[in-house]
Amino acid sequence: MMMMRLLGPVMLGLLSAQDGESRILYVQSGQGLKWFSVSPAGAVTPKGSLATSKISPCYLRVSPDRKVLYAAGVPDRLLVLSIGSDGSLTPSGEAPSPGGPCYVDVHPSGRWVATANYGPGKTLLYPVGADGTVGEAVTHSTGAQTHSVRFDPAGKFLYSLSVGDRKITRIAVEGGGATSTLSMGDLGPRHLAFSPGGKFAYVVNERPIKVSSVRLAETLELVGTWPALEAGVAEKQGLAAAEIAVTPSGKFVVASVRDFSKEGGLNGLAVYSADPETGALRWVEFVPSGGVSPRGFVIDPSGTLLFVLNEIPGTLRTFRIDSESGRLTSLGEAVPVGGPAIGIAWLRLP
Repeated sequence: MMMMRLLGPVMLGLLSAQDGESRILYVQSGQGLKWFSVSPAGAVTPKGSLATSKISPCYLRVSPDRKVLYAAGVPDRLLVLSIGSDGSLTPSGEAPSPGGPCYVDVHPSGRWVATANYGPGKTLLYPVGADGTVGEAVTHSTGAQTHSVRFDPAGKFLYSLSVGDRKITRIAVEGGGATSTLSMGDLGPRHLAFSPGGKFAYVVNERPIKVSSVRLAETLELVGTWPALEAGVAEKQGLAAAEIAVTPSGKFVVASVRDFSKEGGLNGLAVYSADPETGALRWVEFVPSGGVSPRGFVIDPSGTLLFVLNEIPGTLRTFRIDSESGRLTSLGEAVPVGGPAIGIAWLRLP
């Protein structure tokens, strides 16, 4: 493993006293990974790096026991990396994932890992051994341009989103097979995130640039759909949505938007407040991400910090989340990560 030279902290806010826990942020750096320690106030310090030759780890997920990092590795691998007591990474296995794995998720029990495979429109479900390594996958056909997979908080179902076929498929983890599908009409569902408890799923649609709320009952029910852009701002050629996340409180939903048009200007984060009873959303604001193509972002477990990667030029930006309004405030300067950056994951070590 190739380690970075330890640098002084990059200040992203006022430092506060450490509370005995280690907070680690893993990010993609082209064909490799880097990790940073994070202070409670959001100060980021580079800690280490690992090359993943010929593989771009585009999406990342930490196992529930915090001992393994899984990476969807383009073009055709699922990477398994052991996490050391200090957060360092060591390759410990890999598995074939044909056709372009573009997302990865881990079951709440840690017993399964799933990938979304964009090219063939497949969802792969891998059994996981006691050491975190994966076995042979069971493959499900889930629609053209399958872009993401998520296990629900209870671990009963796996949700797979097809941009091309404009549908969401729900798969029973035990026993397998699709139990329900939801057509999204003219929307192209890309990623989803669950409300606390899993009553609702919030879905970011790649095009048009909108966010939907889905009630997760015996059948899937579309509650409503809301624009990501401010009222009066029209969609244009070159826009595409990307990631979505819910704050731990369930009060706010955040989605990222990419702008590849010549004029740019709409690379950023759309913030909504969420009604926990109805699943309805209310648009709050749209905040520039400070770069181009903000694809991956995470919210820390306290719900006070948001870390976003700008794929171009490959930078990490930090925002503070206001607990009352959900509004975002940028903290400090962009942190270079050394290459195209999509994948990002959070780890808290005791």
